[in-house]
Amino acid sequence: MSNLSSNTNYAKDSDVSHLVSGLMRPILDTQITMPLILHGEDMAMSNNTSDNSDDDSQQFDFQQHFIQHEEATLCTFARDDSLQNRGVCSGDLLIVNRKLRPQHNDIVLAALYGDLTCKILDLTNNTIHSGSDDETPTPIADLDELHIIGVVTHSSTKHRG
Repeated sequence: MSNLSSNTNYAKDSDVSHLVSGLMRPILDTQITMPLILHGEDMAMSNNTSDNSDDDSQQFDFQQHFIQHEEATLCTFARDDSLQNRGVCSGDLLIVNRKLRPQHNDIVLAALYGDLTCKILDLTNNTIHSGSDDETPTPIADLDELHIIGVVTHSSTKHRG
């Protein structure tokens, strides 16, 4: 596996502050939980390991599930369907962790020539691409300015208005 080229930077706040300032920060001062309904095999497993409680409901904690590094988490929305092969569609909410070091095949949020974009990082071939059959992967060495802002850890699709 190759390393990122020397012109690829892990963006600091000062490098991309004008771009990152428009992204949302999750509201983390309030715990957000709701009942978790188990079904299928999950429900059978839960009943087998039950502590004899009459209450079969469990609580789902959004922050615990989605936020690994509170101070380094940003949210944004996908702008197009270029990552649809990876399950990310236009309008999906993306949770981005700026603390994680990108790994091969991660979806990353990057600043490329002054614009924010989400791409798949291919460290084996040292390229970035959208995963679309219509797009040719771009060698990272050919890019004059690429700042990786963070790794997309979760995406959420809205199914109804």
